[in-house]
Amino acid sequence: MNHPFTIAKSNGLEFPLRTSLFWQHNGKARSTWDYLAQDAAAYNPALSAKQAEYNCNAMTSMIYNMVDPFRAVANPFVGKPTAKAVMAGMDKWDLDECARWVKLLQPFTDPRLAFIPCIFCGDDAETTRNEAFQEYVLPAFCLGLNQFSKGYIISSEASKSMGIALQERMIERMRKHTKLPIGVHNQGWQIAGNADFLCYEFSWHPSTGNNRSVAEVIAEAKKVLASYPGYVWFQEINTDNESNMAREQARALREFAKTEPRIIGLPGPM
Repeated sequence: MNHPFTIAKSNGLEFPLRTSLFWQHNGKARSTWDYLAQDAAAYNPALSAKQAEYNCNAMTSMIYNMVDPFRAVANPFVGKPTAKAVMAGMDKWDLDECARWVKLLQPFTDPRLAFIPCIFCGDDAETTRNEAFQEYVLPAFCLGLNQFSKGYIISSEASKSMGIALQERMIERMRKHTKLPIGVHNQGWQIAGNADFLCYEFSWHPSTGNNRSVAEVIAEAKKVLASYPGYVWFQEINTDNESNMAREQARALREFAKTEPRIIGLPGPM
């Protein structure tokens, strides 16, 4: 089985990816899902500083997120329309917003860093199930993002709103416009059979991560690898990522990864 990020590895990107979906700001947990969100722009200098502090070499963020139209909206169209509204004619691209995104993504032109965008949010069924919208936006998203990205995730928590067949159709649509690896973020391991990798969210809500032992983390990681035949990026464990428990969990996973080549990404910081 070929490593899905073969080209990125050959260009100097280190694996397993060092990532930290969660980061701390003034005692509150935040997430890199919001990196491109307009209302989160003020936090980005602190986010970037934390990613450097954590020694991360990879990051993900939402590309189109309309779960809450007033919070963490990621939307490159004028007026921030829903998928349905875009298909009804509100399809003018917001060039100023796109330019802001391009500026934020410039650091990821470095071959040693990875931006792996997540196209949709699984909580937003009106978007993830709108296949006409997928047909319309995915070519443009790939055209704009391929130059900055090392791979893609089709949706966060995909099984919340997408069946396996729909996931597979979305991946096939994207493959027409990118040669980069395409994965699925999910809490379970039953995902699209044509995905190149699984971004795994552990079975508990990450806000309760400090209540989970290192042994529980490793046991679940082993279960996932025994159940899913492909490559795995362990992503969501503990929102309190700077706590002693979160660091112990991350260190244990990193030790485990030394014996399991199918682990391509780990949470942090160590």
